[in-house]
Amino acid sequence: MDYDIALTHLSVQILKNLRVWDRQAVSDVTRKTQNLDIVADTCITSVSSRIDGASVITGDGKIFEASLVVAADSRFSETRRMMGISASMFDFGRVCVVCRMDHDLPHNNIAVECFHYGRTLAVLPLSGNQSSIVITAPMSDRAGIMNMMEDDFNQDVQRRFGDLYGEMRLATLMDSISVSAGSKYWQKK
Repeated sequence: MDYDIALTHLSVQILKNLRVWDRQAVSDVTRKTQNLDIVADTCITSVSSRIDGASVITGDGKIFEASLVVAADSRFSETRRMMGISASMFDFGRVCVVCRMDHDLPHNNIAVECFHYGRTLAVLPLSGNQSSIVITAPMSDRAGIMNMMEDDFNQDVQRRFGDLYGEMRLATLMDSISVSAGSKYWQKK
């Protein structure tokens, strides 16, 4: 499956310098690596560690034994929580609503951010006349944004960007995440 992602030029350069930008090259290397299992399209239901290793049970009931388990499932890591590793988080009381939208006018590969009172909107260019849209708003606005009728949402985003992209149409479902920051991780002993 291919994904369009928005990264800074510096992030892209770092990934290229690490030789992990080319997905096929990474896939080729990991496929040849012994003692490495890449498991996708499942969740972790249990994880435990011992002096001599660790084990993970996935949603489909498979058990994996290893000397090391890497929890790389976001700053909201359920795997980290299952291991008893706490995190100091700061909740900004804001929500990001994200989606993809098609639009009539080109974005010219330029990311745009609009600061409105109480709400920030960003356009992150993707392929063709499609962009990732990120709306940052107070958490109290989440339900109102997520429950908008599709035509109302399209017109609202189009208006807030000053018709810069012409007519805009929702291309994917919307999703929302709370805006928070993690600062310290530590394991309770």
